[in-house]
Amino acid sequence: MARAKTLCFTVLVFAGSAGTGLAPIADGDIFWHLAAGREMLRTLAPIDHDPFSIGALGRSWIDVHWLFQLGCYGVYTLFGLRGLVLAKCALIGLSALLLCAAVPRRARPLTAAVLIGSLWCARPLLLLRPVIVSLVLVAWFFLQLERFRRDGRARRLWTLPLTQIVWCNCQGLFALGPAFQLTARKT
Repeated sequence: MARAKTLCFTVLVFAGSAGTGLAPIADGDIFWHLAAGREMLRTLAPIDHDPFSIGALGRSWIDVHWLFQLGCYGVYTLFGLRGLVLAKCALIGLSALLLCAAVPRRARPLTAAVLIGSLWCARPLLLLRPVIVSLVLVAWFFLQLERFRRDGRARRLWTLPLTQIVWCNCQGLFALGPAFQLTARKT
């Protein structure tokens, strides 16, 4: 009976939060990201200048989103725009599950309700952008640091440097990872 309740809760949280991301692609930036992913695969090299926009044409810069762009282009190549939207929804649902897992069991129903309600209110901001990856990685950091805080097992932390490497190559908010670690040490 307890397993069935846990499974039901997990499905409801995932579906409820993932459903908040169901919307047509409304942000044109994704097409720039897709073109960048396509260009990196075509040349088998990172992009070190902007080849697409007129305002920055040829200007060199560091592409901090290159891994996100390759991932999006891969999903788009296999599943099209619908696949990108569904992948975004899955990442939002995964984020909610990770955050719920980080709180004590008795607080999970309230946490889930607040999360789903908050995501519903924020759904116009849940665009298919690199920040969706940051949402998942913030949730992962929070879960691992909370587990470590509760039981003191250092093995909980081994994934954080690897997560940080992925995050640094997906989105500019990667500095939140070390900030979480510093905050966790002070509490």
